[in-house]
Amino acid sequence: RSSSRMAVGGRMPVAALRTTDVKRVLSSLQRRAACRREAMEGCVRVQPLLEPAAHRLDAMYERFVMGSSVDAAAASLQELEKETHAVAETLRSLAEYERRADGAQRVMRDANSLLIGARVLVARAEELSAGQAASFVDEGESVPLSELVQGTVDDARAFCREKFGDAPEIEVQADEADVPASAAAHVPLAHYARFALFEILKNAMGAHVHALGADRLDERAPIRLRHRTSASGWAHVGVYDHGGGWKHAAAAQQAALFLSSTRSSREPNYTYSRDFGEPFESMGMGLPLAALHARYLGGGIHLCGREDVGVDAILNLDVSGGRSDPEDFVAAHTHSLLAARVPISFGQRR
Repeated sequence: RSSSRMAVGGRMPVAALRTTDVKRVLSSLQRRAACRREAMEGCVRVQPLLEPAAHRLDAMYERFVMGSSVDAAAASLQELEKETHAVAETLRSLAEYERRADGAQRVMRDANSLLIGARVLVARAEELSAGQAASFVDEGESVPLSELVQGTVDDARAFCREKFGDAPEIEVQADEADVPASAAAHVPLAHYARFALFEILKNAMGAHVHALGADRLDERAPIRLRHRTSASGWAHVGVYDHGGGWKHAAAAQQAALFLSSTRSSREPNYTYSRDFGEPFESMGMGLPLAALHARYLGGGIHLCGREDVGVDAILNLDVSGGRSDPEDFVAAHTHSLLAARVPISFGQRR
């Protein structure tokens, strides 16, 4: 019997296959075929939703641009905010099907690009109407890089404690700058830079918590944060965690909208109240939206994952104010939500 089962040319003779083996293989093939049919039917079912979602957002943005007064523009902005959030759930269902993922992600990237610009323009218009703004970037919106970093670290650790009961330590180090002390960098539109850094820190701390548990965070080295400014008008913030990283093959997915590593819902408990959440939490939109905000400031985010070690995340910001004009940025998107692409690049550790 053993000789009759011997492999020929590395393959098992057909006669050696038992009836149960054949049934198991056929059953597996049938399940795969059923899954494939379901996926194809899903693509057909959700395909008609994509273009209408884009056009709805496009029409609302046109209404915002054509606003006849500051109040009208502000009201249109509120409608645009609500519509973007409502459409996000529809687009997330599209992204579950590989053939439609790129289109769904593109619509959300473009919609949120427009939202960022719309918020700035409305704030600017309100300041001008009140006679408060002397320049596009008001002094109240510009803060020193070191102050922005420390404030964001404190907020992010408080967020992590509220969610998980504890937070990993973050060591902050300011590198020697290439610019004189008298010209210390002030980050314009600081709340946008703060949002981008907050999302990076949230991911880093979440990786530590998920890898170790909130009660064992001291078993791994702290998260390191380094920041510096350069004479060329750039601010650089590096966040280096030890949360395990990701496989090289999965690196490109980290830029994908709707890719979430967290559960879509959690039950409230004594550490988690749901009161300290974000509008798009658990929807896989943190890093992509952070990259949009960084790009709006003329910068970007670079990620480098080291498998079984951690992730290096570099946030680069233009603090000179000469590389990006928010008004021009928004005007370039006035006529279509489907034109802009906002990539997240993956570079080497800096």
